[in-house]
Amino acid sequence: MLGSAEGAAASEQDVDRRFEELKNDPENTEYVQQLHLLFDKFAQTDTGGADLSRAQERDLTCEDLGALLACMGQHKSPEELNRLFNLMDADGSGGVSFAEFCTVMVKNKKGRQNIDPHDMAEKMYRYFDADGDGTVSPDEMISAFQNMGKNWDTDDIRSFLETIDADGSGTIEKEEFIVFITKFLSQAEGGN
Repeated sequence: MLGSAEGAAASEQDVDRRFEELKNDPENTEYVQQLHLLFDKFAQTDTGGADLSRAQERDLTCEDLGALLACMGQHKSPEELNRLFNLMDADGSGGVSFAEFCTVMVKNKKGRQNIDPHDMAEKMYRYFDADGDGTVSPDEMISAFQNMGKNWDTDDIRSFLETIDADGSGTIEKEEFIVFITKFLSQAEGGN
């Protein structure tokens, strides 16, 4: 029988092995990069997304994971969130590393093939566009994340907006958001 430390080490090695396999699979490359971008924003790390090694990033807390999933349109009850967090935290460290997060997200992407990415993107946009004017400003983004229990600083909000803001206007128009999220969700489902 393995002790808890030995079991955690075995689980961590299994996650590391699976993560190396999936990040080196060309079918997953773009999806893994997008997951890393989201992970970086919610873990409030400044790796710049260039290096996928654990040593340079912070782990997600349960609160971070809930906010990230809510941003993706997956609202979880506290019980569901705790179960998912504990599932992802394979090494029992009390935080979810990118490898742990990514391994679960990529593994589950095929199970979500019945989601219409465009409809999901529309629903998510309505959540962020609180005043319904067809654009999401930094203030609306801040308010939305505060409502999800996530407090980003202004630089993090602007960086996230810039990621989606294709025309560089400083706000996210509905079509920009729909294109970004639809592409992300389509890749999550194994589409193009």
